[in-house]
Amino acid sequence: AAAATVVRVHGSSYRREGTRMLVREDGSYECALSGGCLEPAVAAAAARVLETGEPAVVTYDLADDSIWGLNIGCSGAVDIHIERIDDGEVITAWLQVLERGDAAVLVTPLGRASGRRLVRRSGPAVGRLTPAALEADADAEALDRLAAAYPASATIRLGDTDVFFEVHHAPATLVVFGAG
Repeated sequence: AAAATVVRVHGSSYRREGTRMLVREDGSYECALSGGCLEPAVAAAAARVLETGEPAVVTYDLADDSIWGLNIGCSGAVDIHIERIDDGEVITAWLQVLERGDAAVLVTPLGRASGRRLVRRSGPAVGRLTPAALEADADAEALDRLAAAYPASATIRLGDTDVFFEVHHAPATLVVFGAG
C-alpha cells in the first residue's frame, strides 16, 4: 500500500497538513484528502509510486477545472507526499506512538534528502536522515513543535531541504458533566 499525506496547503483546502489517505495496490483507498474529487488522481499517482518504489510530491490545484469540473469547493492548492508503506523500525515506532496516544513528531524530508525520523519529548529518536547534518536541525524543530502550546504539522525549509513535520500529540481529556 501507499500513504498519501497532505504536506503543504496553499490557500484554502478541505483538509490540513498531516491528513492521510491509504491507497492499496488494487487502487482502492481509505480516507479522504478533499471533498471527493481529488482521490482518484491521488490513487493513480500512488500506483506509479507503488510500481517504482520512489516517493513523490504531487501538487494539485483545487481551483483547476480539470480536477473539479464544476469549479466548486476550495480554491487553494495542496502538495501531497506519496510513499510506499514499509514495515521498518520508524514506521513500527510511529504506529506504537499512535496506538498509545503519545506525543511525537514524524520527520520526513521531501525531495533530495532521504530517510525518516521519529522524535519524542523524552527518549532517543528513532531513524536517520540523510544528509546527517539535517538531523540536528530537524530534531530541534521537532522538539520545538512538541513544546508549542498548539503543536501543528507543517512543511518547513531547513537549509536547502523541505522537511515535513507530522505532529501527534496526546489526545485531550474531555469531561462532560451536567444535568439533562
